[in-house]
Amino acid sequence: MLYKYENDIWLGEGNDAWPVAYHGTATTNASLILPNGLITGGSNDICIVNGGVHGSGIYLSPDPLFSSSQRYAKPLIVNGKRYQIMFQVRIKPSSIKKNTA
Repeated sequence: MLYKYENDIWLGEGNDAWPVAYHGTATTNASLILPNGLITGGSNDICIVNGGVHGSGIYLSPDPLFSSSQRYAKPLIVNGKRYQIMFQVRIKPSSIKKNTA
């Protein structure tokens, strides 16, 4: 979102740019995520689906292949074609909590 923060350096590619990550989800969740953004499961009546294992939070991966797994980006078949939803996001560095499990 342009102009949401004090500058737009976070969108760049340099050392001050926020890292890119991916969030795969069921297609039915996209209509909630688009207007509201990613919201932690367990808050605002959002169900906890995959995240309960490592605690509260929004689960992202720097690897799009991981996030596009059918476990996260659950496929929707329409007219014989398979569709999956995956969001590409930027992460504010101070909000990152890494889990290697």
